[in-house]
Amino acid sequence: FKGAHRDPLITLGSAPLDNTLFRAAVFEQLGEPRLEAAVITDIVGKKAHAVRLDDEAVETIRKARLHRKVANAVFFESTGGQAREEATLPEIRLALGEPDLDIGNIETALESLSEACYYLTCEKSKYRFSLVPNLNKLISDRRASIEEPLINEIVRSEIQKAFSAFNGVYLIFFPDKSIQIPDRSAVTLIILPPDQSLEEACRKE
Repeated sequence: FKGAHRDPLITLGSAPLDNTLFRAAVFEQLGEPRLEAAVITDIVGKKAHAVRLDDEAVETIRKARLHRKVANAVFFESTGGQAREEATLPEIRLALGEPDLDIGNIETALESLSEACYYLTCEKSKYRFSLVPNLNKLISDRRASIEEPLINEIVRSEIQKAFSAFNGVYLIFFPDKSIQIPDRSAVTLIILPPDQSLEEACRKE
């Protein structure tokens, strides 16, 4: 099969969760189809966090698809009917160990996944996927609910507060053009808009 990955060993990380038939069979065995959201969002969806992290990783991790393999291993270790619904670091290492794999990269992948995934939780080096979204998901949803104009307004307001203590200095906030800056014999501090760099301002003029 030309589309197969040439992994030296078949491990938990090799499980083709991106295959809908395989995934359906897994959920049927687990008796929990609601885990689909966690798998698609964090592990195998086109925009899944593990997929993105692999694409952005260094060559050795990217070629090994290590973020996806680590996420796979955590998923099966923490949801596969085990006595403990969690995956420890030694278990993940054992599940993914193969020739030429730098074991230290597993911890690197776990750290990145913990910072990005929405349904992966970590407590004292114990990892698990669950139905409950974590803080990453809650923060992302909260950010999405705040409109950009309101964010810009708050940012500009806070900047003006921060510079209000400059006594004896003439302040000009967020000018669009140089004509808005008067030619006067006074110490003047120009505060550019937060979305504009000095280089952009120079090019604009």
